[in-house]
Amino acid sequence: MVKLPGHALYYSWYRAKDHFAGLIYIRQNSNGVVIMMRSGHVKRTNPRPALVCLIMALIFISGVQAADTYSFVTAWGTKGTGNGQFTMPNIVAVDPSGNVYATDLISNRIQKFNPDGQFISSIGSGGRADGQFMGVEGIAFDPSGNMYVTDLNNNRVQKFSPAGSFLATWGTYGKGNGQLGSPNGVGVDAYGNSYVADSLNNRIVKFGPTGVYVTSWGSPGNGEGQFTGPNGVVTDSAGNIYVSDLYRVQKFNPDGKFLASFGAPGSGEGQLNDPCGVAVDIAGNLYVADKFNNRIVKFGPAGSVVAVWGALGNATGQFDLPMGVAVDNSGNVYVADSMNNRIQKFSSSSAPAPAGAKGPSASKSPMSLLSVLGALGAIPAGFVIVGKR
Repeated sequence: MVKLPGHALYYSWYRAKDHFAGLIYIRQNSNGVVIMMRSGHVKRTNPRPALVCLIMALIFISGVQAADTYSFVTAWGTKGTGNGQFTMPNIVAVDPSGNVYATDLISNRIQKFNPDGQFISSIGSGGRADGQFMGVEGIAFDPSGNMYVTDLNNNRVQKFSPAGSFLATWGTYGKGNGQLGSPNGVGVDAYGNSYVADSLNNRIVKFGPTGVYVTSWGSPGNGEGQFTGPNGVVTDSAGNIYVSDLYRVQKFNPDGKFLASFGAPGSGEGQLNDPCGVAVDIAGNLYVADKFNNRIVKFGPAGSVVAVWGALGNATGQFDLPMGVAVDNSGNVYVADSMNNRIQKFSSSSAPAPAGAKGPSASKSPMSLLSVLGALGAIPAGFVIVGKR
């Protein structure tokens, strides 16, 4: 359900994307009005019914995909310190085998579950020794299943085997190379390099597989490549790094070159309010835990909003400060619903295709929907084109 700007009523929308022209077309079900949208820009028109049908038909012909919807599957957790209980879960992650890990911020531990929420094991306790934590703020896995954990108040990263045995640690408090100031999120690429959100120093620090300092980038500010308390970090299959930062998520290549930015301040479509956890699926879609808007926002690889769900509350599908998000290879999404002391699981209307996959006819047609409509003379007065990629 989406609220039409300037109207008090809520309407149901059909949404799709032209992969070639980069446009979003939305048809209001109740009265046939067509909205054309991209990156938060909205225009309205009321074309002839025959043209509405033509637009929607050509959307499918040109190989577009309908907006995703997500359904509640299950939830687990109550407030407490026992197995399967939580005291403010803030991070959720999925390992290469599909097991789900959730941090227990106040209890300084990490719990491991199967995909249905059955408790398996836990590691950690409060302290400064190896294998202990003083505020877990990030979890990531390498292809071998080793787990990397950012230890906030100990200013370090700890590495564990798939069985939970301590392997190594790196980082000390400071501003120098290889030092950290309250590290938040961590992402790990296919080579075992780790990327750490060094929040007090407003930078990303890259370490090699053994914890040797490699490079860093970032400075305080809101420009491209700058940060104001970088938070969540995730890597995609190409090695790109995504970092949540106050009201946006920034994308970088493995060397720290800025590539793109997602989001803007606010609560509207495509806007964010203190985004925390981030996740990327095998198709390159980005999932953001939009904490103070109490929702999950999914962006397509090109930055368009693909799905949004959640609202403040404690019912199924509602959230109270969602801080972590993770996605498995089947497209299931897990959310750390922190103040409700639970993990919620959602399934997608369609599993993600691998990155680079095309729509049904996308590889066959050289023309965009826009060019087809133009060739047919089907763009009359009053029909508004909002933007192109």
